[in-house]
Amino acid sequence: LKPATGTNIELGGYQSVSLGASAAATFSLSVYDMAMRDEIDFNVATLSYGNINRSRHRGAEAGVRVVGPASSTGFVSYTLQSATLEGGDNDGNQIKAIPEHTVSAGLTVLPKSWLETSLTATRTGEAFFDDANTQTIDAWTRVDARVGVTLRQFTISAEVRNVLDAEYITTGFLDPAGSGGAFVYPAAGRVFLLGVRWTQ
Repeated sequence: LKPATGTNIELGGYQSVSLGASAAATFSLSVYDMAMRDEIDFNVATLSYGNINRSRHRGAEAGVRVVGPASSTGFVSYTLQSATLEGGDNDGNQIKAIPEHTVSAGLTVLPKSWLETSLTATRTGEAFFDDANTQTIDAWTRVDARVGVTLRQFTISAEVRNVLDAEYITTGFLDPAGSGGAFVYPAAGRVFLLGVRWTQ
């Protein structure tokens, strides 16, 4: 493998606005442009790494975070990724397994000083199985929830990932034999997590 090299330009900013005595909002925006040479790519069909001759990554991320009464917090963010190949047979195509659009939103509420609840949702747009962009990986949505209880120096948390037990895939590869079929890696279904944290 050759070492990857690149040039990156990034610009961003944020602005906070008061919404009254007990609420405030923060707006953020960032954009970037990165030109890469010999970017390292993992081929899931052959389980091997290789170099991409040239690629360009352009994108933007915008978000709003609102802090309200009782330390409740809500946010919405949007990410645009344009990761394209430069040169060769797939010139201008989107790099495989990289979605162009992602939207996230969440809400955290503290009904009591010792109790924290949160709910987040993520929507990821379509991506491609291959650099030739012949078949797409479907868009998917995942919802997560969490409850945390603080008792003196201990915080007990219960989390449910993929609350709705959505079936989706994040990556895969087309049949190397050329059948047109795809081999996929399904994401986990509903997952329950229980944790304890101690702070001194």
